[in-house]
Amino acid sequence: MKIVKKNEPWELEITCKNCETTLVIENNDIRYGDFYSGLDALQSWDYYVRCPVCDNFLFINKGKIPNFVKFQARTLYDKEGKNESNKKWFGPREVG
Repeated sequence: MKIVKKNEPWELEITCKNCETTLVIENNDIRYGDFYSGLDALQSWDYYVRCPVCDNFLFINKGKIPNFVKFQARTLYDKEGKNESNKKWFGPREVG
C-alpha cells in the first residue's frame, strides 16, 4: 500500500475562561462525550478538553477540528466504554 497523504500534526491555542490559562491542544487531547443541560434536558455530543489547571470542561467548536481528529476522539470514546463527561451542565456554554 502506498501512502498518498499523511495527516499533519494538529494544534489549536485556546484560553480557559475559568482560570485564564492559555493552552495549546493537540489531536490526542480532544475527547468526545455526551452532555445535557439540566435546564432543558437536551442531550448533545461535543468535542472537549479538560483544563489541566482547574479541571474545567473546554468545549471546542467542531468546525475548528479536522475530520481525522474527530474520528480519533470518537474511536477513543468507543474503546474506553466510559464517559467522564456524563454530568449535568447548567447555564450557557462558551465554545472556543
